[in-house]
Amino acid sequence: MVTDDVGAQTARLHELLRGVGVEIALRAGDRNANATVDDDDGPLVDLSDPRARAQAHAILEAGFLVVAADGVLTETESEGLVDAVSALLGPIPRASLARIFNAFGDLLARDGFRERLHQVSTVLQDEETRHAAFVLAMALYITNDAEVPEGAQDVSQAVLTALAGVLDIPPDEVRTLSARWMAETQEVSEDEARTQLALWEVEDPAMERDTADTLVDSLSASMLRAAPRRSGD
Repeated sequence: MVTDDVGAQTARLHELLRGVGVEIALRAGDRNANATVDDDDGPLVDLSDPRARAQAHAILEAGFLVVAADGVLTETESEGLVDAVSALLGPIPRASLARIFNAFGDLLARDGFRERLHQVSTVLQDEETRHAAFVLAMALYITNDAEVPEGAQDVSQAVLTALAGVLDIPPDEVRTLSARWMAETQEVSEDEARTQLALWEVEDPAMERDTADTLVDSLSASMLRAAPRRSGD
Protein backbone atom coordinates (compact mmCIF):
# COMPACT_ATOMS: atom_id res chain seq x y z
CA MET A 1 0.00 0.00 0.00
CA VAL A 2 1.44 3.36 -0.95
CA THR A 3 1.90 6.28 1.41
CA ASP A 4 -1.10 8.17 -0.01
CA ASP A 5 -3.34 5.20 0.85
CA VAL A 6 -2.03 5.14 4.40
CA GLY A 7 -2.64 8.89 4.71
CA ALA A 8 -6.22 8.52 3.50
CA GLN A 9 -6.73 5.61 5.86
CA THR A 10 -5.44 7.73 8.74
CA ALA A 11 -7.91 10.50 7.93
CA ARG A 12 -10.81 8.02 7.90
CA LEU A 13 -9.60 6.51 11.14
CA HIS A 14 -9.38 9.84 12.97
CA GLU A 15 -12.91 10.61 11.78
CA LEU A 16 -14.14 7.27 13.10
CA LEU A 17 -12.52 7.74 16.50
CA ARG A 18 -14.48 10.93 17.21
CA GLY A 19 -17.22 9.75 19.58
CA VAL A 20 -16.95 6.14 18.46
CA GLY A 21 -18.28 4.87 21.80
CA VAL A 22 -21.40 7.01 21.59
CA GLU A 23 -21.97 5.81 18.02
CA ILE A 24 -21.74 2.17 19.10
CA ALA A 25 -24.02 2.74 22.07
CA LEU A 26 -26.64 4.47 19.95
CA ARG A 27 -26.54 1.73 17.35
CA ALA A 28 -27.11 -0.80 20.13
CA GLY A 29 -30.76 0.24 20.16
CA ASP A 30 -32.43 2.29 22.88
CA ARG A 31 -31.05 5.85 23.00
CA ASN A 32 -31.78 6.10 26.73
CA ALA A 33 -28.37 6.31 28.43
CA ASN A 34 -29.74 4.37 31.41
CA ALA A 35 -30.88 1.41 29.32
CA THR A 36 -28.83 -1.78 29.58
CA VAL A 37 -27.52 -4.37 27.18
CA ASP A 38 -28.70 -7.69 28.57
CA ASP A 39 -27.42 -11.24 28.28
CA ASP A 40 -29.64 -13.98 29.70
CA ASP A 41 -26.71 -16.19 30.70
CA GLY A 42 -24.93 -13.55 32.75
CA PRO A 43 -21.31 -12.41 32.34
CA LEU A 44 -18.56 -14.85 31.41
CA VAL A 45 -16.05 -13.17 33.73
CA ASP A 46 -16.00 -12.58 37.47
CA LEU A 47 -16.35 -8.81 37.61
CA SER A 48 -15.11 -8.77 41.21
CA ASP A 49 -11.71 -9.98 39.97
CA PRO A 50 -9.62 -7.03 38.62
CA ARG A 51 -7.46 -9.38 36.52
CA ALA A 52 -10.53 -10.95 34.89
CA ARG A 53 -11.96 -7.48 34.18
CA ALA A 54 -8.69 -6.40 32.60
CA GLN A 55 -8.66 -9.53 30.42
CA ALA A 56 -12.25 -8.92 29.31
CA HIS A 57 -11.39 -5.34 28.31
CA ALA A 58 -8.29 -6.53 26.44
CA ILE A 59 -10.39 -9.07 24.50
CA LEU A 60 -12.85 -6.32 23.59
CA GLU A 61 -10.02 -3.97 22.60
CA ALA A 62 -8.62 -6.63 20.24
CA GLY A 63 -11.97 -6.72 18.45
CA PHE A 64 -12.16 -2.94 18.44
CA LEU A 65 -8.72 -2.58 16.84
CA VAL A 66 -9.71 -4.75 13.87
CA VAL A 67 -13.04 -2.91 13.56
CA ALA A 68 -11.33 0.48 13.71
CA ALA A 69 -8.63 -0.37 11.19
CA ASP A 70 -10.75 0.11 8.06
CA GLY A 71 -11.97 3.53 9.20
CA VAL A 72 -15.62 2.48 8.76
CA LEU A 73 -17.98 1.51 11.59
CA THR A 74 -20.71 -0.75 10.21
CA GLU A 75 -23.90 -1.86 11.90
CA THR A 76 -22.68 -5.47 11.79
CA GLU A 77 -19.50 -4.49 13.62
CA SER A 78 -21.37 -2.39 16.18
CA GLU A 79 -23.76 -5.24 16.94
CA GLY A 80 -20.87 -7.69 17.22
CA LEU A 81 -19.03 -5.48 19.70
CA VAL A 82 -22.18 -4.92 21.76
CA ASP A 83 -22.86 -8.67 21.84
CA ALA A 84 -19.28 -9.26 23.01
CA VAL A 85 -19.66 -6.70 25.82
CA SER A 86 -22.94 -8.30 26.84
CA ALA A 87 -21.42 -11.79 26.93
CA LEU A 88 -18.25 -10.79 28.78
CA LEU A 89 -19.54 -8.16 31.20
CA GLY A 90 -23.27 -8.83 31.48
CA PRO A 91 -25.93 -6.07 31.63
CA ILE A 92 -24.27 -2.68 31.24
CA PRO A 93 -25.65 0.86 31.00
CA ARG A 94 -25.33 2.30 27.53
CA ALA A 95 -23.46 5.27 28.95
CA SER A 96 -20.86 2.82 30.30
CA LEU A 97 -20.77 1.07 26.93
CA ALA A 98 -19.98 4.39 25.28
CA ARG A 99 -17.23 5.11 27.81
CA ILE A 100 -15.55 1.74 27.16
CA PHE A 101 -15.25 2.27 23.40
CA ASN A 102 -14.45 5.97 23.68
CA ALA A 103 -11.56 4.96 25.95
CA PHE A 104 -10.37 2.44 23.33
CA GLY A 105 -10.58 5.16 20.69
CA ASP A 106 -8.61 7.62 22.83
CA LEU A 107 -5.89 5.05 23.52
CA LEU A 108 -5.61 4.15 19.84
CA ALA A 109 -5.39 7.80 18.81
CA ARG A 110 -2.70 8.36 21.44
CA ASP A 111 -0.60 5.21 20.99
CA GLY A 112 -1.25 3.82 17.50
CA PHE A 113 -2.01 0.21 16.54
CA ARG A 114 1.38 -1.31 17.29
CA GLU A 115 1.43 -0.20 20.93
CA ARG A 116 -2.21 -1.12 21.55
CA LEU A 117 -1.68 -4.59 20.09
CA HIS A 118 1.33 -4.96 22.39
CA GLN A 119 -0.71 -3.87 25.41
CA VAL A 120 -3.43 -6.41 24.58
CA SER A 121 -0.82 -9.16 24.40
CA THR A 122 0.69 -8.20 27.78
CA VAL A 123 -2.71 -8.51 29.50
CA LEU A 124 -3.69 -11.77 27.80
CA GLN A 125 -1.07 -14.27 28.94
CA ASP A 126 -2.94 -17.60 28.73
CA GLU A 127 -4.03 -19.54 25.67
CA GLU A 128 -7.76 -19.39 26.44
CA THR A 129 -8.00 -15.59 26.60
CA ARG A 130 -5.66 -15.16 23.62
CA HIS A 131 -7.81 -17.48 21.55
CA ALA A 132 -10.96 -15.64 22.69
CA ALA A 133 -9.47 -12.30 21.59
CA PHE A 134 -8.45 -13.62 18.19
CA VAL A 135 -11.80 -15.36 17.53
CA LEU A 136 -13.75 -12.19 18.39
CA ALA A 137 -11.56 -10.08 16.11
CA MET A 138 -11.66 -12.68 13.33
CA ALA A 139 -15.46 -13.00 13.56
CA LEU A 140 -15.91 -9.24 13.32
CA TYR A 141 -13.62 -9.16 10.29
CA ILE A 142 -15.34 -12.02 8.46
CA THR A 143 -18.94 -10.98 9.17
CA ASN A 144 -18.49 -7.35 8.14
CA ASP A 145 -20.57 -7.25 4.97
CA ALA A 146 -20.47 -3.48 4.36
CA GLU A 147 -18.77 -1.85 1.44
CA VAL A 148 -15.60 -0.16 2.62
CA PRO A 149 -13.21 2.21 0.83
CA GLU A 150 -10.74 0.62 -1.55
CA GLY A 151 -7.79 -0.83 0.32
CA ALA A 152 -9.43 -0.43 3.73
CA GLN A 153 -10.20 -4.14 4.10
CA ASP A 154 -6.49 -4.83 3.57
CA VAL A 155 -5.72 -2.77 6.66
CA SER A 156 -8.25 -4.70 8.77
CA GLN A 157 -6.70 -7.96 7.59
CA ALA A 158 -3.24 -6.62 8.40
CA VAL A 159 -4.28 -5.74 11.97
CA LEU A 160 -5.90 -9.17 12.38
CA THR A 161 -2.72 -10.86 11.13
CA ALA A 162 -0.58 -8.69 13.41
CA LEU A 163 -2.89 -9.57 16.33
CA ALA A 164 -2.32 -13.28 15.72
CA GLY A 165 1.40 -12.55 15.67
CA VAL A 166 1.57 -10.66 18.99
CA LEU A 167 -0.63 -13.31 20.61
CA ASP A 168 1.76 -16.03 19.38
CA ILE A 169 -0.97 -17.89 17.50
CA PRO A 170 0.72 -19.81 14.64
CA PRO A 171 -0.90 -20.02 11.18
CA ASP A 172 -2.09 -23.62 11.61
CA GLU A 173 -3.82 -22.66 14.86
CA VAL A 174 -5.36 -19.63 13.15
CA ARG A 175 -6.87 -22.01 10.59
CA THR A 176 -8.18 -24.33 13.31
CA LEU A 177 -9.79 -21.50 15.29
CA SER A 178 -11.29 -19.97 12.15
CA ALA A 179 -12.67 -23.30 10.91
CA ARG A 180 -14.15 -24.08 14.33
CA TRP A 181 -15.86 -20.69 14.46
CA MET A 182 -17.25 -21.09 10.95
CA ALA A 183 -18.54 -24.58 11.77
CA GLU A 184 -20.31 -23.30 14.88
CA THR A 185 -21.87 -20.21 13.31
CA GLN A 186 -22.38 -20.85 9.61
CA GLU A 187 -23.91 -24.33 9.55
CA VAL A 188 -21.01 -26.00 7.79
CA SER A 189 -18.85 -28.87 8.96
CA GLU A 190 -15.37 -28.14 10.22
CA ASP A 191 -13.94 -29.96 7.18
CA GLU A 192 -16.03 -27.80 4.83
CA ALA A 193 -14.88 -24.71 6.70
CA ARG A 194 -11.24 -25.79 6.30
CA THR A 195 -11.81 -26.22 2.57
CA GLN A 196 -13.19 -22.68 2.31
CA LEU A 197 -10.31 -21.30 4.36
CA ALA A 198 -7.80 -23.07 2.11
CA LEU A 199 -8.88 -20.75 -0.71
CA TRP A 200 -7.63 -17.77 1.33
CA GLU A 201 -4.28 -19.23 2.34
CA VAL A 202 -1.02 -17.69 1.22
CA GLU A 203 2.09 -19.54 0.17
CA ASP A 204 4.34 -17.89 2.76
CA PRO A 205 2.60 -17.08 6.09
CA ALA A 206 5.81 -15.58 7.50
CA MET A 207 6.00 -13.13 4.60
CA GLU A 208 2.30 -12.31 5.06
CA ARG A 209 2.96 -11.45 8.71
CA ASP A 210 5.96 -9.33 7.77
CA THR A 211 3.85 -7.46 5.22
CA ALA A 212 1.06 -6.99 7.77
CA ASP A 213 3.52 -5.69 10.36
CA THR A 214 4.91 -3.17 7.88
CA LEU A 215 1.41 -1.88 7.05
CA VAL A 216 0.38 -1.68 10.71
CA ASP A 217 3.58 0.20 11.56
CA SER A 218 3.01 2.62 8.66
CA LEU A 219 -0.55 3.32 9.79
CA SER A 220 0.55 3.76 13.41
CA ALA A 221 3.31 6.18 12.42
CA SER A 222 0.92 8.13 10.20
CA MET A 223 -1.64 8.32 13.02
CA LEU A 224 0.87 9.56 15.56
CA ARG A 225 2.21 12.23 13.19
CA ALA A 226 -1.34 13.44 12.56
CA ALA A 227 -2.46 13.34 16.19
CA PRO A 228 -2.95 16.75 17.84
CA ARG A 229 -0.44 17.47 20.58
CA ARG A 230 -1.65 18.59 23.98
CA SER A 231 0.32 21.00 26.14
CA GLY A 232 2.59 19.03 28.41
CA ASP A 233 2.74 15.98 26.09
